[in-house]
Amino acid sequence: NANAAGHIKGVIPHLIQNGLTHLQYADDTIICIELEETAVINLKFLLYCFENMSGLKINYHKSEVIVLGVEEEEELRFADLLNCKVGHFPMHYLGVLVSNRHLSVGDLRETNLKVQKRLPGWQGQILSSGGKAILIQSSLSSVPNYTMGIYRLQDEIHKKFDSDRANFFWHGQGGKKKHHMVKWENLALPKEFGGFGFTETRIM
Repeated sequence: NANAAGHIKGVIPHLIQNGLTHLQYADDTIICIELEETAVINLKFLLYCFENMSGLKINYHKSEVIVLGVEEEEELRFADLLNCKVGHFPMHYLGVLVSNRHLSVGDLRETNLKVQKRLPGWQGQILSSGGKAILIQSSLSSVPNYTMGIYRLQDEIHKKFDSDRANFFWHGQGGKKKHHMVKWENLALPKEFGGFGFTETRIM
């Protein structure tokens, strides 16, 4: 209603009718408005109204304001109007890196790190090839699914996935490294063609 009445203006009105004003997930709320001082003051008033009507309190100390296209002094001024901290891109939201620019291989490398963090505990276990294959397919191969639902990962990221999964498969007992007797491309072939049927992340 505030948007329709012109008290605040949503962003990207050319893509969404009347503009996008908010996104919500569980108890998280992202408010998006055009950068106008009057609109920011109106937003603050609306938040006060929400607190008084609902009985809920907004934790401004845990909230952040991200302002685009202005100098640092202006960022601080608008953050002060809302009694919030200044936030910056890139940031993490719901486990995904969010940025206002193109994400590089280095930015998305954390997807590989999620795989690598799972490996040390498993590598100390005595597992058969079949056991390793089950862990690779049920756990490691599914790690990039969430990120890939939002971003198209670069080939370097996929190559690292293949390398990490192959190293785990050929990992020996007691931390010993073993030679890779078969190329990963052949291991990943469907079972009817002699492979283990590992997921090819590039075509997920």
